[in-house]
Amino acid sequence: MSQLLADDSIALVWEGLCYEDAPSFLEEITAKCRSFKTKKRRQILNELNGYLKFGELTALMGPSGAGKSTLLNCLTQGESYEGTDGRIAVAKAEMRSVFITQNERDHLLFNLTVFESMYYASEMKNPPSTTTSQHIAIVKRLLDDLDLEKVENVMIAQCSGGQKKRIAIALELTAITKPNFVFLDEPTSGLDSHSGFNVIHRLRILSQQLNIAVVTVIHQPNFEIFSQFHNVYILSNVGRCIFTGSPKTLQERLTAYNYQISNSNPADVIIFVASCISEEDEEDLVEPMHASVEEISYKKLEDAQRDCEEMIKQVAEDWPKNLLTLSGIEIEKYGLCTSPESFRMHTLWVLMKRTFITSLLRQKRLILIRLALHLLVAVVLAALYNRSLGKTGDCYVVVHNSTSLCKSENIEHNLRKESDPGQNVKFQFFSLLFLMFAALMPTVLTFPVEIKLFINEHRNGWYNTSFYYISKTLIEIPVQLLFSFCFVYFLYWYSEQIDVTWRFNCFLAVTIVSGFIAQGFGFLIGVLCVNSFSMAIILSSTVLLFQFLFSGFFVKILQMSVYTKWVTYFSFVRFSFESLLIILYGENRCQSPSKSSIMYTFDLHDDNLISNTFWIACHLIATRLLAYLLLRNLADEAMLSRTLSWEVVSQSITTRYKHVRQRFRFGRSNSNYQREYHL
Repeated sequence: MSQLLADDSIALVWEGLCYEDAPSFLEEITAKCRSFKTKKRRQILNELNGYLKFGELTALMGPSGAGKSTLLNCLTQGESYEGTDGRIAVAKAEMRSVFITQNERDHLLFNLTVFESMYYASEMKNPPSTTTSQHIAIVKRLLDDLDLEKVENVMIAQCSGGQKKRIAIALELTAITKPNFVFLDEPTSGLDSHSGFNVIHRLRILSQQLNIAVVTVIHQPNFEIFSQFHNVYILSNVGRCIFTGSPKTLQERLTAYNYQISNSNPADVIIFVASCISEEDEEDLVEPMHASVEEISYKKLEDAQRDCEEMIKQVAEDWPKNLLTLSGIEIEKYGLCTSPESFRMHTLWVLMKRTFITSLLRQKRLILIRLALHLLVAVVLAALYNRSLGKTGDCYVVVHNSTSLCKSENIEHNLRKESDPGQNVKFQFFSLLFLMFAALMPTVLTFPVEIKLFINEHRNGWYNTSFYYISKTLIEIPVQLLFSFCFVYFLYWYSEQIDVTWRFNCFLAVTIVSGFIAQGFGFLIGVLCVNSFSMAIILSSTVLLFQFLFSGFFVKILQMSVYTKWVTYFSFVRFSFESLLIILYGENRCQSPSKSSIMYTFDLHDDNLISNTFWIACHLIATRLLAYLLLRNLADEAMLSRTLSWEVVSQSITTRYKHVRQRFRFGRSNSNYQREYHL
């Protein structure tokens, strides 16, 4: 251990690290309502000590449920990961890290080629002054290092599972300034033994070439993969460290405990030993299968339990108590990671280019299908209704010697017209309904998938939430304009609506803005239901139902009770629908003394167009802003790290650390204060 203390390659140290599984918010509320006790916190990690080194590949291993992924979250998120307790320190300031999840699909854009994806990543991660030739050189080098040259111009969707894993790794290494840490959650999951070995072998080479600390969570690797790791950190069933060191040292340790491993995989043996201890009753523990006993010379279960406890004690005794203080700098609230760049126009431009290619150029078939659907529905509506719908203005003459409005023809027809909104009104309502549905549903179906990619790229410091949201919004504008214009232009002139240019322009503007509001609701629902596709469908249907139910078409606002009338202000369809009617039938279409029966029936006046425009604008701003704020909150919760810039830990922290419940003490560089968190 004296050599360890003098080793300047130590990158990260954790000491006394604990984690308790807190009950969910719903469980706490349910327990309070039913007067039950809340679920007891389960101790997942118990007093863990360990370190990572630059230039080494480290494996986090252990039985299922031992806390491997939890340890990874604690190391990367620090105190912000609720339930974490202990101290974590890094060796130097300005440390950067990236995190690659188990599902590589959440890191990749499948309609880009391997080269395109890496090139755009290099453009976003590197300074604007980086030349095209430098970007190409970076990509070519990584393609060679990760054995991806053969698929350079292949669509990512057509790559194999092992290649996709390596592409996800390559994307995070395109920056000129490489990250200090690379964390991977089960990089061999779903791969065959050869592909898994290839991924781990490449990671080993990269860790040495780039002098970075690479950490992977892995279940039970075969001997070839296990031998590739420089160090292994193994957890037992009770969340205690049973071994930390090189694979060769593990073999020596197991031999010292009389485990015969000459013809077996040391990883299999140590996982068995780590599984033999539990906080549950001994009756819950079972002997290993007889086939395993014949293959590997296991001891009896009682002996294995005793060996596991002794290994845990030995690891704790061998740990140097002053390693954390000598190693460097304490981590603050958010743990390890890279904060996204501040506003940089170059990054926004690159992100817009990539979004344009992936959402428009490589989605031509989908866009054509959506356009054809708009035209098909327009033709169906035109066939259902009479072509001369919009010719008449439904004007009434006011008879001053009567208490009712009468038309110049017959009274029966007038009375029927007063209760019937007219075929043209129905035609406009159902046209608006389709446009809202067509704008909302595609967004609800696709946005949650895109959010997962955004969260991973945002967390790894590619760009901030504003960049993504602005680019997504701007790229969607021409698509929404195209669909709305084609639909409205055909139906407006086919149904022979009033031929006045300003009326058509206002009509088109209202429908387009209404489509943007519906799309904003799609963004909002996508953020809220990012992990539940079925919930997104249910919520979007409910939102549309609410919007049209309180639009004033089915039940006129005049006929609503005082208690429900205020709800209509939350329906943007009400203001869009009323605005369309005013544009078609208001603004002196009926010459005085005539008045429009439609305006009379819905209690509309020309002045309402201004107030309706105001409310439409409010709905547009509110939906877009709320979706942005929720997306930003979601991204902040998923942030694993921020750029570190800390002062050296003061000696007082070492004194305070002797308490049973550890304390986090953080000193932020370039600051005159210190904060202390009691967990």
